[in-house]
Amino acid sequence: MKNLFLAASVYVAAASAMSIAASIPMGRGEVSLSASASGTYDSNVEGRRGADDDYYGTFSPRASYIRRAGKIEVDANLSLSIFRYLDHKEFNSENIAADASVHLSPKVSPNFSGSFNIGYTESYAVDLDVNGRVKANTTSISVQTGLVTGPRTQLSFTAGYTNSDRIGASDQESFNGGASFNYNGFLDGTNLGLSYGYAQAESSGANIYGVGLDQKSHSFSASLSRGIYRDVTGRVGYGYRWLSRSAAETVAGSRNQNGSFITAGIDGPFLPRGLFPKIKSHASFSYEDAQTPGINDVGGKQITGDIGLTWEARQSTSVSLATSRSQRLSSTDLTVVSSNVHASITQQLRYNLSGTAGVTYNWESYRGLSRKDKIFSFTSGVDYSFGRSWSTSASYIYTSTSSTQTISDFSKHIATITVAHTF
Repeated sequence: MKNLFLAASVYVAAASAMSIAASIPMGRGEVSLSASASGTYDSNVEGRRGADDDYYGTFSPRASYIRRAGKIEVDANLSLSIFRYLDHKEFNSENIAADASVHLSPKVSPNFSGSFNIGYTESYAVDLDVNGRVKANTTSISVQTGLVTGPRTQLSFTAGYTNSDRIGASDQESFNGGASFNYNGFLDGTNLGLSYGYAQAESSGANIYGVGLDQKSHSFSASLSRGIYRDVTGRVGYGYRWLSRSAAETVAGSRNQNGSFITAGIDGPFLPRGLFPKIKSHASFSYEDAQTPGINDVGGKQITGDIGLTWEARQSTSVSLATSRSQRLSSTDLTVVSSNVHASITQQLRYNLSGTAGVTYNWESYRGLSRKDKIFSFTSGVDYSFGRSWSTSASYIYTSTSSTQTISDFSKHIATITVAHTF
């Protein structure tokens, strides 16, 4: 418990020192400062069957920079999270997170837009794919540009890079890019979209097969979208992907995995706001193979997407229902098909006090491995603001995992109390 008191003491001292230099003008922007301190009890600190419990304290100072002047606008953040455990001191860590977003001001040109984003994150946290703690640092970069070429036509270009270095799981590196052309008013009010995409993925091969990913893919797609009702737009699309991979990635030694894919979606509320004024809704679906298939994933199209409803029952009460299905690449280079159902309620108890509670049920199936997980979780929390810049919160999370893999069959409780100060 000494570490928890130490974290709180350090927080108070740091908050007092930082308040002297709060809201610092810098160039044509401004720097703001904040910090938080928390104490947590975790009944299963490694995310596996038979793991120990522990207490730990966290101190997290943060600096943010915002510039909204001139032709270039900037958002940047820098934070440090210090974790100190009572018994498992091997999990102590200091993790840096930094991100920056640079984009052209809308005042520059109504026909051209562009943005550049970069981020770096360190973590030492439970990874349920390996049922253990993984130390990782991830770097991500993305670029987006858009150009209006005529009254009805637009061009856009995107590129992204991600590199994750891990201790305890597989390192993964990916690059993706693409271009799209949109023609508004095609076929009497129907909009046409044409897209090209490129993706590349590699990994170190820290998985049960000992084989790394080495993939490249090209894809072309066409889509049509049209207004259905007021602010509701429906869209459908068809595409084809050519993927080449290392022969060692599958037992069959297949080097090519080509196939078509279908997408469909509804942009805007699919329930008319005139008939359901208090309900916000959204939906999107696709039918395709995994874009980056894992080791020994030889294909198999899945319906993926999400659908959700948010009901503003009263001015102070909001209820949300959502379900989704997706395919992801695990930190062990396997394709995971994940489906979940989620329900939550948020209640404003007073002007400075709010509470929330939610339940989630998740099914996860690992391709290339006979592992299936069923995960139930319950979350609850309250947030209380006091003074002009102080806030505190308390949260509780219960998770129960039922799995065909013995080590992945466990339950855990996490209780946290946090105090935060914004200058």
